[in-house]
Order: sequence, then C-alpha cells, then structure tokens
Amino acid sequence: MNKKDYRKILVEKFADHIISQKIAHTNEFYLEVNPRIILEIITFIDQELNCPLISMFANDERILSDRFVLYYAFADRDQGVLLIIKTGIAPEDPTFTSIAVKIPGAAVYEREIKDLFGLIPQGHPDPKRLIFHSNWPKGIYPLRKDFNGQEKPPFDNQEMPFTQVMGDGVYEIPVGPVHAGIIEPGHFRFSVAGEPIINLEAQLYFVHKGIEKMCEGRSIEHCLYVAERISGDETFANSQAYCQAIEKIAQVTIPERAMYTRVIFGELERLTSHLGDLTGICTDVAYGFAASQFNMLRAWAYDLADELCGMRFLRSVNKLGGCRLDFVAGKEKRSWKV
Repeated sequence: MNKKDYRKILVEKFADHIISQKIAHTNEFYLEVNPRIILEIITFIDQELNCPLISMFANDERILSDRFVLYYAFADRDQGVLLIIKTGIAPEDPTFTSIAVKIPGAAVYEREIKDLFGLIPQGHPDPKRLIFHSNWPKGIYPLRKDFNGQEKPPFDNQEMPFTQVMGDGVYEIPVGPVHAGIIEPGHFRFSVAGEPIINLEAQLYFVHKGIEKMCEGRSIEHCLYVAERISGDETFANSQAYCQAIEKIAQVTIPERAMYTRVIFGELERLTSHLGDLTGICTDVAYGFAASQFNMLRAWAYDLADELCGMRFLRSVNKLGGCRLDFVAGKEKRSWKV
C-alpha cells in the first residue's frame, strides 16, 4: 500500500472531520483532523492499517495559529511511508484525549507533553509527572514559547506519588538516585516479596538538560554542535539525524560519497556502542574475563575512529550538506594493527 492508498482510505472514512491534508517529501502524508475524533482515527490507523505509532510530540504554535498542536507519527516500514496526524488544542482548554489505553506506547509521550507543555491527557491511566521532580513548581512549562529559558524557576517541594504494594511479606526497597558508578542517576522503588519483584517504579530524567529550549533562536550551525554533544555514545547518530532533518527541509541532496561515508561512521559508532553494552552485561553478571575482552574490542574501535577523523567520539564529521572531509580516502586498504 502506498501513500496515495492511505490518503484515499483516510480521506474517505473521515471526510467530515478532516481540516487539511498534504503530501510532503514524497513519502510523508499529513492529515489535520478535528480533535474530537482523534482516538477513533488513531485506533483505525493502528489496528486496521497496521501502522505502528513511532512518535508523538507537541508544539507551541500560538504565534502562528493561536493554539498548541499535537502530532502523531505512524510508519509503514515496508513501504517507507509516514502518516502524520495533526490536531490543534485551544489555549483556553489545554486538554486532549489520551490514546494510551488503545496504544500503550503513547503513555510516556503524553506524560512528557503534560510536563513540558501543560497539556492534560484526559483518560490517561497514570498521568503523574515524568520529567519534573519534586523541586519543579507547578504551572511552569519550559517548552512553551513564553517561558524564559535564561531564568531559573523557584524551587518547590511537590509530593511525588508512588504505587505502594501492600500485603504480608511485601517490602519496598528504594535505590538511588545517587549511584556508585557514573551511570545516569535514577530513583527506583522495588516492591518485593522475597525474590520475586512485584512492582518497580522508576523516576528518571534527573539530568534533563532542556536542550530543545536551549536551541531556540540559535543558528542551524550552532544547533549542530549541540546535537553532537547530547550524548557521547550517539554523537554521530544525533548529528546525522539533525543534518538529515535540515537537508530534507532545504531539499538538499548530499554527494553520494558523503552518503557512503555516513554509513561507515554510523556503523562504526553502532559497533562501539554494542561492545560497550556487552561489556556492561558481562560486568553485571560478574563475568570479568568476557567483560575485559569486549572492553578491549571497544578500545580498538575507538582507536579506529580516532585514526579516521581525529576524534574518538566522531565529532565534527558531519556537516550540513555532507561530511567535513573525505575521511576514508586513502585508508580503505590500510592494514590496522591491534
């Protein structure tokens, strides 16, 4: 089924509730619909068209259209087609219908939207805070355009609800948010009855940086450097995703050599990350010998990255429109010493 087939099916079935429609970038079908039928159309796409939800996000478009906007992105991976459902939310009634009961994967997206935009998912099975912690004040939403990212909000002391499991022999074990290693902080509450874990609740995002707000008003070149530094393990992947987004908007086709170079560096970063994961798994089960072997392989992968571009974390490889240099030229047949 191609994008035109999806367009025909959705337009015919929901004709009375469609506000606008368009096809962009040859494989993206945008459909703006009345918010009253959002649950119905989302369920139809998921269950009848067999297109899974791959992303959901909000945007403050009050300057453009006096409203907030929700976007639901679905994908037909076999055909390479994206279906993006768009619906508006009036600022005077900042609520929307939750789809988490029908599509459980949307639950975290909706909680994130609630925290960052102040849009309330009605009917959500567990709408507690996701991003914010007890010191973040109520009524302040950092991804709204009128939020001043240069000002520090006042500290508050909100109560963070956790599900309590009651019964004979049930114990609650709190872990974190401070950990002994260098992993990202997180607070975990285990409800256990002996060995079995009955319930686990996790509170993450302690090092949420507000990168989206940080990039507002910056140049596209500046934001590329920010994208590279979001996470050391995904330096190249994040910068490539950013470059591809800008190139797609600008309708720029990069040179074929640059396309292949990006694939090579993307695979190198992926292998490096997998070797790190395997090291961690072996460490966690006290398999020290295997951990040291995988860690050695990871070090060799870092050395290869450093030899190719002068940076173990593959920074400054991508640029808007391609790659900064032909890093691979002259090194294709080199015999690497390990």
